[in-house]
Amino acid sequence: MTLQTIAGTGLMWPPSLPLLNTLGTTTFALTATGHKYAAIVRIPVTGNITTVSFMTGTVTTSDTLSVGLETVDATTGDPSGTAYGGSVPGTVSGLATNTIYEVTLGTQASATAGDYVAIVIKYNSYVAGNLQIRGMDNTATMPTGLPYNDLFTTAWVKDTDATPIVTLGYSGSYYDMGALGTRVPVSTTFSSSSTPDEIGNKFTLPWPVRVSMFVIWIDADGAVDIVLYDSDGTTALATVSIDDNIRGSANNARYVLPLASKVSLVKDTAYRLVVKPTTTTGVNIKEITAESIAMLDQLPGGRNCFRTSRTDAGAWTDTATTVQIYGLSMIFDQVDDGVGGGGVIFVSTQG
Repeated sequence: MTLQTIAGTGLMWPPSLPLLNTLGTTTFALTATGHKYAAIVRIPVTGNITTVSFMTGTVTTSDTLSVGLETVDATTGDPSGTAYGGSVPGTVSGLATNTIYEVTLGTQASATAGDYVAIVIKYNSYVAGNLQIRGMDNTATMPTGLPYNDLFTTAWVKDTDATPIVTLGYSGSYYDMGALGTRVPVSTTFSSSSTPDEIGNKFTLPWPVRVSMFVIWIDADGAVDIVLYDSDGTTALATVSIDDNIRGSANNARYVLPLASKVSLVKDTAYRLVVKPTTTTGVNIKEITAESIAMLDQLPGGRNCFRTSRTDAGAWTDTATTVQIYGLSMIFDQVDDGVGGGGVIFVSTQG
């Protein structure tokens, strides 16, 4: 096996999705009988869909919701009203504001990869419901193609600049069908004097690579080092410093940081990429928490990329089940060509 150079800038891993840096403000209001929300998606894999996850916006008055799957009208692109794959909707009640819900279908759906499906949320039997379903705001500069949101009050109306926050569950395996699934980044501020004072991700890769750059989302109000540690967790393979006086934005922003010397990593070996403030001025990063390790798989890097932290160069604490630091990425300018062994499969990424 031989490392081969990737044409152009290289491959970003995990993919860094700048549009998901903060919680969007788009919501879809269900305030009367007959109101319905739908997320139109394509089925990712063939199998049995057992659950659907979504997120609420503001809940003024809770009411029982029906959550189900319908086929999509090929002419209009709206829900057809016909159940998909033999499924029966599930129900959920006692809803709260800005909360993630995973709803088990009354009867699972027999799904075929590539099918269009509408995730439809409506009142099970309207009493006095007044609530919102949340979507991730893309802004008008990034129109939505697929998946997309659809809202029915008197007729179906498609949203043009927001991405659904929905997830499909297949008996323990979860598939993000929209904007980072049902995950929402939460801010964490820390400094050289805090506990912990180093936070990042511990990760393993299924193939050898060479790292040429870091791509980091951070609010660097103070000086900070980005450090790539070897498998022992103490040897720094690469360190790039961010000067808080040389930056275009004083808010959370993306930093592209070339390495002075490129670093080769081997497969199936644990490394750590961490943020290490070098002053007592706080810097801010984003953390994402999933409900289970299975749902962590919908995040970039999956369960092989999770939160790690330590204080004063002590022992590392790993959160290997549900938490990941958002926006800590690397650019690989070389990857193994797989000659003489198993091939390499690449997934298209965004940056």
